[in-house]
Amino acid sequence: MAKDPSKTEKPTSKRISKARSEGNVLSSGDINSLVVMLSGTFAVYLLGPALENAYSQVMNLIIGVDCRESWTETDIASGTNLGMMLAGKVLAPSLFLVMVAGVLVMRAQVGKYFSTKTVKWKFDFSRLKHGLSDLVPNRENMIRLLLTLGKVLVISWLVYITVKGELDAIKQLGSIPLSDAMKWLFRHSMIMVYKILALFLFIAALDYVVRRKKYYDNLMMTKQEVKDERRNADGDPMIKSRIRQRMRELLRSQMMRQLPTADVVVTNPTHVAVALRYEIGGYAPQVVAKGLRLRAERIKEMARAYDIPVVEAPPLARSLYRNIKVGGYISEEFYGAVAGILAKLHRSGRRKFRRKAQPGTKVAQS
Repeated sequence: MAKDPSKTEKPTSKRISKARSEGNVLSSGDINSLVVMLSGTFAVYLLGPALENAYSQVMNLIIGVDCRESWTETDIASGTNLGMMLAGKVLAPSLFLVMVAGVLVMRAQVGKYFSTKTVKWKFDFSRLKHGLSDLVPNRENMIRLLLTLGKVLVISWLVYITVKGELDAIKQLGSIPLSDAMKWLFRHSMIMVYKILALFLFIAALDYVVRRKKYYDNLMMTKQEVKDERRNADGDPMIKSRIRQRMRELLRSQMMRQLPTADVVVTNPTHVAVALRYEIGGYAPQVVAKGLRLRAERIKEMARAYDIPVVEAPPLARSLYRNIKVGGYISEEFYGAVAGILAKLHRSGRRKFRRKAQPGTKVAQS
């Protein structure tokens, strides 16, 4: 299949994660085969004495059987059980080691991964069509067939050249002691296995490089797909705008509910209004509401309705609006100007300030 020229961007982590969740993971069958063969060879090497002992016992049992006697079902069953027990002592550890190696190599390639999606049956005509196309000779199928035949031929050639050089020794095996013959077979079999493993190591490395490139090429993305994914990850702009608008509405409603508790509204006559609340013994005057233009007019109207003093101080009003959030306390740079306004209101009797309530006490006024 030709590569889509529009897919020029590398796959993102989200794209790779989605592919993994659908069962599309990067793995090499040749690496699995190599590790299984290596673990099997290692097991045979470690269990060589046990294999020799088991083989000797089996051969001694076979030689000691008197074929002139009549065998009963019990004799056959006991002989079979004994043979299986001897074989199990040797094969069980080998098979366990091979199984563990297979699990570890898959974990090393795929990582922490578990999914049942690939085993769930789901009828899909496109998949059926793709499966049937695999049965029809095509370029990809022919390449895989040629690669498989190439592996078989190379392995066969290695076996041939190994056996060809030892034909004279093989002919003499029947005339030497059994133990010596077994040692010779074991040694030369391992030499042949080492050659095959070296070949598989080269094939596995090449296969992994090719599969890795093909895997990431198939996951390549267009610029638009990357933009869409980033937008979806950050959130739809329209939804985020609606959320911000709703938050502003909630903030305004809460701010207007807090306005009746204010002690003074500082204004720039037509554009800015900032409502302040002060409690004696508190941290500092607090901004309970602020607004521009129409909202500033609304704040002043509500202040007059609740008999809250409105004081014109344009520079202070603008600075408080720009620097102090609703619910925040004024900073030290505004202490002097605000204290002057509050003191003037207190002396004139236009405003009585509440004392900050302490736990277990009533609110007092001064």
